[in-house]
Amino acid sequence: MQKLPYRAIVSDMDGTLLNGDHVVGDFTAQTLERLYDSKVDIVLATGRNYFDVSSILKKTKVKEAVLITSNGAQAHNLQGELLLNNSLPEEIAYQVMNLPFDDTRVCVNSYQADGWFINKDIPELYKYHKDSGFMYDVVDFKQHHGRDTEKVFLLPAHRQIWWNWNINCAIVSVRKLASPIPRRVAWK
Repeated sequence: MQKLPYRAIVSDMDGTLLNGDHVVGDFTAQTLERLYDSKVDIVLATGRNYFDVSSILKKTKVKEAVLITSNGAQAHNLQGELLLNNSLPEEIAYQVMNLPFDDTRVCVNSYQADGWFINKDIPELYKYHKDSGFMYDVVDFKQHHGRDTEKVFLLPAHRQIWWNWNINCAIVSVRKLASPIPRRVAWK
């Protein structure tokens, strides 16, 4: 097999690896598999939760990858080993989830451990997660906890274009993240 001029690829998910139907298409899956077979390290960096991303990637033949998730709050390998964790302190997460928002206009979301929690049902979100099956549970954040919060984000309650405002504990620096990433290839 021809040696490629690069050692790794880093990609986002939405609008990059996922097609217009929010799934990994056949061509993309084959490309990832060819890169993996060529010993190119695959790193996915996304705002999505680990369980969402890993279930999508596990539908390919890729066996090793680094997944930087929740906008840098966590990094895992594809086998689920936590490489980096910058979760919010429980009390701060709880306070942020309970800031006064007009819930007719704003939808509060949190990624916590293996769950996605939201303050109201938004059926339009289902299409973004049909490949992974990762979906939210509707909760009352005043009755909910702040444990293991990776990310708190807000969505407009009535819009077609979803934006998010991310509150993360820390921005992951390249230096901090570089050390725990296992290498399949000896980088020179």
